[in-house]
Amino acid sequence: MNTKLIKSVIAGGLIIWSISALTFTNNPPNSCTGAPGESNCTSCHGGTLNTGGALNNILLTSSTPLSSLQPNTTYTFNLSFSQTGRTKYGFQLCVLPSGATSSSSSIGTLIASSSETQLSSTTNPNRTYLMHNASGTSAPGATKTWQFQYTTPSSINVSPVFYVAINASNGNNSSSGDLIYTKTFSSTILPVKWGDVKVFSTENGVRINWSTLTEINNHYFEVQRSLNGYDWETIGEVKGSGNQTIKKTYHFVDNTRLINAYYRLKQVDYDGKFEYSKHVSIDKTIQEVVIPFYDNLTNSIVLPNLDYTALLLTDMKGNSFAVNTIISGGVLQIDVKNLPAGIYALSASHQSNNASWKVWIAGSGY
Repeated sequence: MNTKLIKSVIAGGLIIWSISALTFTNNPPNSCTGAPGESNCTSCHGGTLNTGGALNNILLTSSTPLSSLQPNTTYTFNLSFSQTGRTKYGFQLCVLPSGATSSSSSIGTLIASSSETQLSSTTNPNRTYLMHNASGTSAPGATKTWQFQYTTPSSINVSPVFYVAINASNGNNSSSGDLIYTKTFSSTILPVKWGDVKVFSTENGVRINWSTLTEINNHYFEVQRSLNGYDWETIGEVKGSGNQTIKKTYHFVDNTRLINAYYRLKQVDYDGKFEYSKHVSIDKTIQEVVIPFYDNLTNSIVLPNLDYTALLLTDMKGNSFAVNTIISGGVLQIDVKNLPAGIYALSASHQSNNASWKVWIAGSGY
């Protein structure tokens, strides 16, 4: 082999390696989420998994809490992460059933709805992965949020678990010095898929109409009323349909004519488990009736469990923070335990109403 040929082979090898490295950066390999039977990003980026406080900065949120998902429904999710001093991030995510093993397949449907994300898949097992692409790594403010959609399975007998791996890169154009984290987020698919819930003023009082698209083990509905969005009383009961997969409609009339009240439904299973519908009202806006407050015991901001389409928390410097919510005791709790003390602006949308409030957080610091 002559010298020119040797140089050509070496040069070609360097070009192939360079292209491969760049492609690898922009399109991470599958099976790196830390899910059962998988590795994580440390297999390529070196080092060990990090378990520090930055794990608390990995947030997976949706307008509907993960504990209250409905079957066969598409939701918009936000995956957020922040770490001081890091301005380039990558991620990979998959969704498996609770109790998954190394042979478990993905459940539900992941949708790359953002220009900063992409999908990939494997067989044996059949798994779908959502991950960053070339345009989805930059984080100049040390905070990154990727948006995607996920359609839940049609069965309530499975509980989706989101397996997430995050790479906080140091931007040195190599795999050394990167920080790798993995985290799981559990969710629950509720037995009733709600249709519309509406109220109307009639000659006989306030009529509450609602529908369900799916019911599993549904015993009955409690109709509840509130004048302030927090304190509720049961004013009636309507029998459910047990198990059905077609649309069912229901109604109840509140003869007291309190047309400014809020209404909600408490759906109860035969085994005693229950869930709440969204709140509805006729005249009052969210701004008029809702007053969020800080709960020291849970380190959370508490709101009525309304059907919010947007929640945003901002400090007085204009920095925005991802909102992680849970529903407990019929109210919505916004986790703020990792935020420093101070005054924050909370904004929200409910149906066609927009509102904002200032809330004091006692805080425990970062």
